[in-house]
Amino acid sequence: MLAEEDTAFVGMPGASITVGIAGEWYIPDASQNRVLVFSPSGSLIRILGRQGQGPGEFAGVGPFGVAVDSLVLIPDFGGRRLNVYHATGAPIGSIPYDGYLARLGRDRSTVWLGLLDLGNRRALLSVSAERLRHPEAIQPLVASLVPTPAQYREYPRLLDFSDVAVAATGDTLVYGFGGLSFLVRTVLGATTSDTVVVPTCGRRGSPLAAVGDLLKRRPRAPEEDLSVSEQTAAALSALLNIWRLETGEYLVWYQDPVIESRGRILKGVAFLSILSPDLRRACVDARIEAPGIGRPRLGLAGDTVLVLDQVVSTAAPDRATTVVRKYPLDRSNCQWVSTAPET
Repeated sequence: MLAEEDTAFVGMPGASITVGIAGEWYIPDASQNRVLVFSPSGSLIRILGRQGQGPGEFAGVGPFGVAVDSLVLIPDFGGRRLNVYHATGAPIGSIPYDGYLARLGRDRSTVWLGLLDLGNRRALLSVSAERLRHPEAIQPLVASLVPTPAQYREYPRLLDFSDVAVAATGDTLVYGFGGLSFLVRTVLGATTSDTVVVPTCGRRGSPLAAVGDLLKRRPRAPEEDLSVSEQTAAALSALLNIWRLETGEYLVWYQDPVIESRGRILKGVAFLSILSPDLRRACVDARIEAPGIGRPRLGLAGDTVLVLDQVVSTAAPDRATTVVRKYPLDRSNCQWVSTAPET
């Protein structure tokens, strides 16, 4: 249970928990455009940012962040900039970006940005932590490393899932795009890449052949567009993150969202899959739920999955209490399956 206060509580949690260098938890709160920082025992440490356009403030706090070296990075969706803080909470500066910044990852002292530029059909960018210490000297961030998938052009409604997640080790990238069940492994500078389909055994997956007509629709009115978005969300799994584990394995987070009430994501079930270091075997679709708020917000601390939920007690029915449950990754019951395509 988090030690929330009257002026420091998680009103509308972001999609994830970012774990800092010292193990602290960074939890975005979209209700007040700030980030609450808690210790692993649940004590409140500090608050980053507030509503606004100034240094260290958020016009619309992003749901995913990253901690690397002594820096903490949180996107400001509303201002289309990446806010940079010292681990003590002091704002260092911000960097504008072009396109849509979905996810952030890290590999040692390099930050990988799940940046998507649909106009130029490019995705991903890396920046060293050393450069991020001087954000005023960095030009606007532009996606450049890999092409966007052809499916985004063939099925326009896939752009409702316009996220890109990446895990990197040196020059080797493993990345994937929202709404699609395959991952791509590539080495920077190489002319070829490997595509790996993550088997589906519980989540919806990406049945493009079955829902292709829906994904190709171009609604002419806002009400029709909203209706198609809700149908699309009910048909596909969203890729939310990829982590590289200390064992060299990859942990992949998919979510099956349900969008109702005029575009609000009300609930959803998370599914976690572990892929072997060579991506040839997978233990797929462990189901994760958050019964209090109906949509799990996840984080990873070493070999432990963090799941944020909010519950209402009969003693205090007017306020939800935020809890973080810890689940060590357990492979003992895994039924490993091949990721090789069926012949």
